[in-house]
Amino acid sequence: MALRNTSTAVELAGAVFNEDFSKSHAESLAARSRNERITAILARQRRLEQELAEVKRLLNGEALVNTLPEELLAEVFYYIGRYSTPMAEGPDARDWSVVRLVCHHWDTVIYTTPRFWRRIRVQRSMRWLALCLSRSHNATVSISYNFRTYPTFPSPDCHLSEVLIPHIARVYALQILGFDAHRARLTSNLWQSMPSLRELSLRRESIGTKVTSLCILPATLSRLQVLSICCPVDIQGIDQCRELRKLTLQHIPASSLDSLIVLLSTNRSIREVDVRDDKRSDEMPITMPAHTDDTVILPELRILRLVTSSRTLASAILRRYRFPAATEIKITLKARGLRLRASGAQFLHAILLPEMLSFDMIFPMFRRTTDLVLFCDHDDASLLATGTGYRMSIAIVDIGSAVSQVPLADILKMLPAAPVSTVSIDASFADYPHDLYQPLWEAFFAATPHLETLALTGCGADECVWNGLLNTSIAARNMANQCCPRLHTVSVDDELISPPYLLRDVVSSMIEALRYRNERGLRLARLEFQVQDEDRDSNGAEAEKQYSQVLGGLVGGLSFFVFK
Repeated sequence: MALRNTSTAVELAGAVFNEDFSKSHAESLAARSRNERITAILARQRRLEQELAEVKRLLNGEALVNTLPEELLAEVFYYIGRYSTPMAEGPDARDWSVVRLVCHHWDTVIYTTPRFWRRIRVQRSMRWLALCLSRSHNATVSISYNFRTYPTFPSPDCHLSEVLIPHIARVYALQILGFDAHRARLTSNLWQSMPSLRELSLRRESIGTKVTSLCILPATLSRLQVLSICCPVDIQGIDQCRELRKLTLQHIPASSLDSLIVLLSTNRSIREVDVRDDKRSDEMPITMPAHTDDTVILPELRILRLVTSSRTLASAILRRYRFPAATEIKITLKARGLRLRASGAQFLHAILLPEMLSFDMIFPMFRRTTDLVLFCDHDDASLLATGTGYRMSIAIVDIGSAVSQVPLADILKMLPAAPVSTVSIDASFADYPHDLYQPLWEAFFAATPHLETLALTGCGADECVWNGLLNTSIAARNMANQCCPRLHTVSVDDELISPPYLLRDVVSSMIEALRYRNERGLRLARLEFQVQDEDRDSNGAEAEKQYSQVLGGLVGGLSFFVFK
């Protein structure tokens, strides 16, 4: 009995052992299978990563610079040193000296590539000029002679012509720095036979000496595209040019301006004109020859800058020419000393053409204008118009003058047709009768219904300004209208120099005008008042405090400052 029980226990224990062993073996097999699958997955991942890396290498592989074809290598070098400057002011072969010193291969590439030798800057070395001309092969070249550093070069017996003449047909651009009568004689024979010349520049930095050199442009230069003459040169033959794209004339004698009208008429594709006549004449205007009054349209012109003492020239250009694509038109008239002040409105008349009935008639060429600036002082009067919009919408008017009533009287004629929102007037006082000056301000406020910001420098601390605003507001009220309903900011920066322009009188006029407008719901959001009062004394401090308190209650924000 006991033996049987023992045998049964052994059998049971064996069965349990067999069961545990089978379970452990199955788990081991499962773990091994799982590990094998993980190993296979990781191996596949590594293969995919290697394949991806190879794809990236093939797609983004960076070849060594020296393995590039010489044509691409030359393109890289040229891009590094490429300049966008006009004429021959860009880099010549010497500008790649750092690249050439890297290795023999790079030096050879630059040495054997003609495009690196097309821009040639010459100071005194004829050997350098000959070397560049030789290595440029048959490519067109741009040559810049810098005679400023070596005033005695070239001498009359130099070999400049001998070196250049065999290559004369390849010259595309020619610049002469330090141009004078000597260089004019030396080079006049050179450009007689330059059929490929498209850019010509003659410059002289120092124009202290007003000696005029004669410059005759031959008929062979009729295909010039860029002409820049910045020195006292009497230009003859300029009216033969028919394909100009850019014209710059500075410091030239008045006689050379006579050809400008004809020149503009024959170059309909011109894009930029910059003409500056520095002569100031007491006898205005300089007489211009009679020309036809036919309207000329310059459809490609973007920029026109004219500085001259000739009212006739400025007026002729404004009247005759139309610039539908212009983005900047600036006309500056030069006068001498107080001549402008004496001329007054007649001087600005040449610019503003006030006999026209509307703004569009005054400036029919400014179709793309959005910003107008008028400036006038003792010496200059200028008009600048810029913008990008298709239809003209004047938003800013900036007036500067030695005497505010001078430009104000003229500009009033065009304000009603222009939605002006900001006006800045920088002017000074004159001993001008109130009965004449105040109506100007009344007309000004009546002509600016869109006015939002008014900045007055040198003329804001004047009773006429504020009385003009008050009277215009009253007149508008009587007509069931509002005067300057959008006006929200006024700034005054002025100097009270003598009676009757006393602070008390000015502030009283301000308070009366602001109070009346507040009663009509036309409250200012901001008033900035800064003046210098030479008559100010210690007793004025208390009065200024009272002024500040009263004004502060009439506007949204106040900056009130008086100093001596």
